[in-house]
Amino acid sequence: MSQQRACQILNEKFEINSSNLEKILSSYPDLCDKPINLITIVGDTRKGKSLLLSILLQHLKSKSNDLTWQCSPDEVLNLKQFEWSNNSTSLTDGMWIWPEPLYVVGVEDPILLCDSQGTFGSNMDHESSTKIFGI
Repeated sequence: MSQQRACQILNEKFEINSSNLEKILSSYPDLCDKPINLITIVGDTRKGKSLLLSILLQHLKSKSNDLTWQCSPDEVLNLKQFEWSNNSTSLTDGMWIWPEPLYVVGVEDPILLCDSQGTFGSNMDHESSTKIFGI
């Protein structure tokens, strides 16, 4: 069984992927009618943003059922909902979002998780980094 994965909503040229955004909004129409808690991680290239979001996603999913999530280091390394690798090649271009809202016990509004390409790295110009950080 394949894992569900994040989907790209903004490419590296800052063009919106309207089909992915439309799929999310049409699948969850209540997102259009209420505030959303958006958790986005922005930072340097190759610093673990995507892995951190995959871990946070598992934690929030467990909180939606009022459970405690625990796993071994080996299990953490298999989390790939937000694609990542431990080599020197960056995998995240643009912005990626988890395609379903998370509802956590004690938090009224839905939570969405968003990943961004690395900023201020050797392969990013200052203008692009500023745009990603500003979004």
